Amino acid sequence: MCAEKAPSDCHRSTLVTRNLNEKGYEVEYILSDSTLQSQKQLEEELVSCYFPNQNQMDLFGMYDQEKVLIDKHMSYVVIKLLV
Repeated sequence: MCAEKAPSDCHRSTLVTRNLNEKGYEVEYILSDSTLQSQKQLEEELVSCYFPNQNQMDLFGMYDQEKVLIDKHMSYVVIKLLV
């Protein structure tokens, strides 16, 4: 359905798939090598790729929650779509 090679570049992974996943639907992406990638795997990939220091404590000894990091990345994708 999508022209983007990587699911992380697709607006559907940002705007549609996360909502479907949160409602209990399992969504998988068919990658260029014919393997499947789940939404959870995609989100783990995004966090490790775009936020490599996510496990580093901040001044208050807190960690950014994975959902917050994914939301940050998704907002970047949406902004990129609008520009």
